[in-house]
Amino acid sequence: MGTALFRSHENIGILKARALEIVFIIARAAVESGANLEEILGFKYQCIQDLSRDDSHETLYCFLMKVFDQLFECIYQTRNIQHTRIFTKTKEYIWRNYNREISLKTLSEAGGISPYYLSHLFRKEMGISFMEYLKSVRISVAKILLEQTTKPVLDICLEVGYQDASHFAKVFKKKEGLQPTEYRNRTLDHRD
Repeated sequence: MGTALFRSHENIGILKARALEIVFIIARAAVESGANLEEILGFKYQCIQDLSRDDSHETLYCFLMKVFDQLFECIYQTRNIQHTRIFTKTKEYIWRNYNREISLKTLSEAGGISPYYLSHLFRKEMGISFMEYLKSVRISVAKILLEQTTKPVLDICLEVGYQDASHFAKVFKKKEGLQPTEYRNRTLDHRD
C-alpha cells in the first residue's frame, strides 16, 4: 500500500485524501467487527486534525503506520466479546423461540457453527451455558406474565416453554428464591 500511495508523484493533498479514505474504510470495518463506535469516531476526528498539520510524504507515511496500529488495537480489544454476530443471532433466536424446545443443535444451526463450538463460546464469552441463558430468558418472561397478567401459573409455565409445572416451579424458585405463586403474591402486595 505504501508503494501504491507513494510511488505516484501525486499532489500531497490527493495522497492525504487517499490515506484518509483508507483510514475510514478500516474504521468502518472495525465498528462492524464490534469496536467501540465513540472511540472510532473520536479517532477519525483526531486523524483529520493530524493529517492537516504537515505536508511531507514521510510524515504521511508515519501517520498511516500510527493510524493502522491504533485501529488494529481497537479491533483486537473487541476480541473479549468474540463472535458478536454469532451471539446476536443465537440470542435473537432464543428470544423468538424461548417457548419452544430449543436444543444446542438447533441453536448452533441458527448461529451457523457446530454445537460443540457454540457451547464452548457460551461458557467462554458469557460465563454461563446456553441452557442457563435459556432458563434466564424463560424466567424473565414468566416474571413479567406473573406481574402483569392473571393467567394461571400452569398457563404461564406452558407459555414460557416448560411442559412440567413442578419442574417450572423448581427452576423458578432456584432463580428467584420464591415459588411462582409466592412471587405473584409478593408483587401484588407491593402494588397495594
